[in-house]
Amino acid sequence: MKELEFENPTTTKDQKQSSQKSQSVKKRLYSILICSLDTLFSMAIGAPCVVVYWRGTWELSAHVLEPFGMLYSSLVSLAVGLIGYYMLAIVQKPLTRFLNPSKHRLSYFVVSRIYTFVFAFVSVNMWRGIWSLCDYFTGTDSLIITSALTGFTFVCLLGTRTLRNLLASPFGLAADHYNGYFDVDTLFRIQGSKAPGLFILDTFYSVFIISVLVVVTWRGVWGIFDLTFYTDNILYSAWGSTILGYSISILGFILQPFVQFILENIKGKFKIIFISDVFMTFCFLGAINIWRGIWMMADVYILPDDFIMSCWITHALGYIVLVMLNCSNTLIVRGVLIDGQEKSGECVSFPNRFIRVYFERQREKKYNYLQLQQQQSQSDTPEKV
Repeated sequence: MKELEFENPTTTKDQKQSSQKSQSVKKRLYSILICSLDTLFSMAIGAPCVVVYWRGTWELSAHVLEPFGMLYSSLVSLAVGLIGYYMLAIVQKPLTRFLNPSKHRLSYFVVSRIYTFVFAFVSVNMWRGIWSLCDYFTGTDSLIITSALTGFTFVCLLGTRTLRNLLASPFGLAADHYNGYFDVDTLFRIQGSKAPGLFILDTFYSVFIISVLVVVTWRGVWGIFDLTFYTDNILYSAWGSTILGYSISILGFILQPFVQFILENIKGKFKIIFISDVFMTFCFLGAINIWRGIWMMADVYILPDDFIMSCWITHALGYIVLVMLNCSNTLIVRGVLIDGQEKSGECVSFPNRFIRVYFERQREKKYNYLQLQQQQSQSDTPEKV
């Protein structure tokens, strides 16, 4: 009997260890599967929809403002973009307080999607204004001037620890959930309720300085590819950028866990920021080539003989598809992120957790439903006398 009593706990322990290992393997496989689906969704659906929306909105704005001439057209877009962005950043807290889906679901849905449409339009015009002014004052034909200006703004982003703001879809995907829907993160994260004056200055600096540096860097790198990458053949240039962009991006997603592992096992803030900046720059080259390639292919393949209708189609298609998929906030470029702000490997994590968040919410709903059922069954059970 003693031997039996001794063996049974051992067997139970082994079974528990085996069960724990099996669960650990299942969780790891599940995590890999969900991460892969998120990456696939972001690259195959999210990024193309965002790019075609931006392309359509950008070109339509240029078409409407064309009679004013290049300089005034750029200034109008810049004014609409910067002032609109600034105002929407200022009113983020009141919007969050007064629009609550648990109280007014329909009005919240309508107003929030109008907010997204307006903010996306503002974002596009801000970028177009800055981009077009650079084209007007520095030209687009000189590789030396373009490279010098790009190098300067890139160094400024490095110096302000805001290089990671260069990343765009497919490395970011914003779901349309209430928590954080109207948030616009500023550089110093100053709360408007505590220090209104400093909050206004912080928002001004984030919008008028950091955003401008990001746009000029994007414009410069894009221009360098325009001047060096299949300059005589737009179709080859479009396909080349698309293939190069997706290749770099896929490699970036593959390398991400290894980079996170390295960051979690080194010490020193400078080393962490340096490695994360190198990795983010590599991923940025993938993102900008995807944008350039898809943008140019839309010009080539989507109603090339009717450019304005082509722009209307891409403008509407990108917005409608993303609203239906509940991730229209991806269209907006807003907020300022700081390099190396999070702990260890989290500073190189990509905010594209769309499918993961969906399944987590479904599990949470199921859990809450089961808890409610259990409470009801307990309340319905008659007490024993």
